[in-house]
Amino acid sequence: NSEMKPLGILAAIHPAMPIILVTPILHVEAARESLRRGASDILLRPYNPAELPLLIERNLERRRLERQRLTQKSAGLLLQAIDALVSAIDAKDHYTAGHSQQVTALALGIADELEIPHEERSALELAARLHDVGKLALPDTALNKQSPLTEEEWAAMREHPALGSKIVGAIDELAYVSTIIRHHHERLNGTGYPDGLRGPAIPFPARIIAVADAYEAMTSERSYRSRLTPPEAIEELRRHAGSYYSQEIVKALEKKLVASGEIDALIS
Repeated sequence: NSEMKPLGILAAIHPAMPIILVTPILHVEAARESLRRGASDILLRPYNPAELPLLIERNLERRRLERQRLTQKSAGLLLQAIDALVSAIDAKDHYTAGHSQQVTALALGIADELEIPHEERSALELAARLHDVGKLALPDTALNKQSPLTEEEWAAMREHPALGSKIVGAIDELAYVSTIIRHHHERLNGTGYPDGLRGPAIPFPARIIAVADAYEAMTSERSYRSRLTPPEAIEELRRHAGSYYSQEIVKALEKKLVASGEIDALIS
């Protein structure tokens, strides 16, 4: 065991580096112990020097595949956790069940029209799916009320972007996603919440979600108001383009809806 100790220390210091043990003789138990301690492979002497580069390459590829499997497993677990959070939001807020999925589809359609980079699109997708996660911390009376909210209830509702950002930001890998979530209710003219950011200070994916979220909300039925038709909702977004919403993003949404046949081409 004392002879194997340096092997274990080396493996702990360089966990991603394959370690090949070169030895003239090694008993079965010692071979098992060396592999348990961190050796990737064993090469018995004498050996053909031409074998060594091939052995190293094989072990580097093995480590790469191991890391890839771990990454895929971690990503899969993360997506399962995200889906569980979305389901929890839908279960808590009966009137907006499925809202997050609709907003995500709209946001990705806008992203396709604008041809945003893949990395930004991935962050946008996660943020759109989780944009209302902060509502988990809100009272059910505010979420499921069948009449307009009081000012006190609206004040509580306006906390949900910051609460959602805090929940998602607890996962290191989702730091940027949490920032998008925090700012999806900001307005270009600074009248939004929670921070009153203006124009370019608002993350671009958050500006996309703001438009998708507003459109989906306006075209959905609520107990205290009737829904707008898609053309009416687009007209409403147009009225606030440049003050609340990005004109570029509103136009991209309109193009998507025209292409899908949901609306006819509107007069500019």
